[in-house]
Amino acid sequence: SSVLLFAENANGKFKKAVLEAAGYASELAGKMGVELHAVSIGNVADDVLAALGTYGVGKVHSITDAGLNTFSDQGYTRAIAEVAKSIGAKAVVMAQSYNGKAVAPRVAVRLDAAMISAAGNNPTIEGDSLVFQRGVNSGKGLETVKTHRATSVITVKVNSYGLKENPKTATV
Repeated sequence: SSVLLFAENANGKFKKAVLEAAGYASELAGKMGVELHAVSIGNVADDVLAALGTYGVGKVHSITDAGLNTFSDQGYTRAIAEVAKSIGAKAVVMAQSYNGKAVAPRVAVRLDAAMISAAGNNPTIEGDSLVFQRGVNSGKGLETVKTHRATSVITVKVNSYGLKENPKTATV
């Protein structure tokens, strides 16, 4: 089993939000004792894909298909969900970007997964559940969210986690 990062690209490059999500996913994979994989959709150079290793990604699944050159929530959902199934992903992590917000709930439905949006910090693990603490009401309150599914889909709030390196060699 593993954790899967959706490494969304903008014109062949990864934005800071995606690298933040990679660091978040790497920490989560470490807590779960599994490997971090990433899925990239579209044309991204191999050296750019391999550089995801800086943030803890061990394997990158690169999908290049002319039909997916422009963002399609259904096409991307199907691609991410299929990779997640093929590697037995326990969690799918992505930046809470416009595209991330569009595909995350759809991926969660396809995987019969729990959906956690706007996570700022990594969950604690209790048995098979992930337990998240997150601010509500503009940070006035704190809520605890506990998952009860085998898989979780998590969007990482932009600028909440920071860039955290965990260098590994990523195979593409």
